[in-house]
Amino acid sequence: MIKASLIIERYLYKNEVFKNKSPLNRDNTFDRYIKLKKELKNNFIDISTADINIPEDSQIIIYVNTPKKFIKENNKLYVLFLVENGTIWPRNQKKINHELFDIVFTWNDKLVDEKKYYKFNLSYSRENISQNILSSKRTKLVNAIFGKKFKKNTLYKERLRLIKFFDKKKEFDLYGFGWDNFFFNKYPFTYFNRFKFLQKIFISLRLNFKSYKGTIEDKLSTMELYDYSVAFENSSDYEGYITEKIFHPMMAGSIPIYLGASNISKYVPSNCFIDFRDFRSLEDLYEYLKNLSENKKSNFRLNIKKFIFSKQFLQFDSLQNAKKISKIILDTYTKKNETKIF
Repeated sequence: MIKASLIIERYLYKNEVFKNKSPLNRDNTFDRYIKLKKELKNNFIDISTADINIPEDSQIIIYVNTPKKFIKENNKLYVLFLVENGTIWPRNQKKINHELFDIVFTWNDKLVDEKKYYKFNLSYSRENISQNILSSKRTKLVNAIFGKKFKKNTLYKERLRLIKFFDKKKEFDLYGFGWDNFFFNKYPFTYFNRFKFLQKIFISLRLNFKSYKGTIEDKLSTMELYDYSVAFENSSDYEGYITEKIFHPMMAGSIPIYLGASNISKYVPSNCFIDFRDFRSLEDLYEYLKNLSENKKSNFRLNIKKFIFSKQFLQFDSLQNAKKISKIILDTYTKKNETKIF
């Protein structure tokens, strides 16, 4: 077996990222890694996190997001997954940071050349799909599930603007961590959020939303209760950067209100979501949501189900991605070492 070392955030070490029953595997987000491990094993590659398969003893080194620096050994294969966009992970944005890697998997179509840069979408399991995906028996109107985060050049301001508007409506619920705490929300003062004693001092200045319902353990089962789910990405500046923000509501049968990738309709049919950009104001959006007929909502959910079980969705399917990635890694490793793997 060829050893592969996965260098990822340390809280996912001890192979935690490959454990289906891990308490960290919320909403089955580890599925893409679990299936990748299985497919690599089918191709005679044993992948484990870097504390188990240490890089010094591994033939394939895989990084999730661009590291600050690393030393390349010529006899090893180096693989990079560009998971985060440039706003969240600035080092991912500069091509000079990719030069030492043999393979780069990315969601960014502008980089893809199928020689070094290969197309890769954040992927999900169809096993997550709710049995009630077509159900019209939903007791609530709109939800938003967001952590209270602050980062320059993100869609946080748009999220906050929407939350403030809908907080005045009875039909809206807000979930996520941090909304009951005080945080500085102006850059560069966000630096001070790391000091907990300052949060306690300024607690009286926190945002108080009547719609806030706390944190949740199961996002999908919560979304099942709502006709609509707010699905805003972290940023709208990156074509092709499409995350669970739109797919989790869809799998729960909750119609996404989407804002993010400007070319979203290239990947997801426009009859599967509500495009936030189509509305002149939040009041217009609210009136649309309130007055949409049950028949039209049912059509949205039917279109969503058809899409998830279509060929078009396969580019976001974790098993299909795992098979594609494994083959590319094995073929490149074999070519690099001019050996055959039996």
